[in-house]
Amino acid sequence: EQSQRAQRFKSSDIVFEDNMPTNTNQAAFLANTTNKKRLIQTLSDKMITAGIRVKQVEADADTLIVSTALALAESEDLPFVVVGTGTDLLVMLVALANSTSDVYMLCCSKPAMIFNFHEIQHA
Repeated sequence: EQSQRAQRFKSSDIVFEDNMPTNTNQAAFLANTTNKKRLIQTLSDKMITAGIRVKQVEADADTLIVSTALALAESEDLPFVVVGTGTDLLVMLVALANSTSDVYMLCCSKPAMIFNFHEIQHA
């Protein structure tokens, strides 16, 4: 998907600062690897400053998302909601969530849906 986007849209490197408007569209901006990396780093820095935990992977993030959500749900004894659209996330969470994990998935499709993994596993 990323390589197809890069072929459809071209954008030069854009040096940006906070609150700076750009004259390019989102798809073209993100098709440029340098722009995308700089944006991810900027967002990560802001989240860390705000006290939000940040984890990054170079490739497919589904495994990291699922393992992090399940580990935090168990260690912090709090309900967790994974927000995503991928069926891979849904399948992995159904397969790996245990009976003590209070984990849900919010699918941001239209209409938005929330899945309770205990209900799915016991259906």
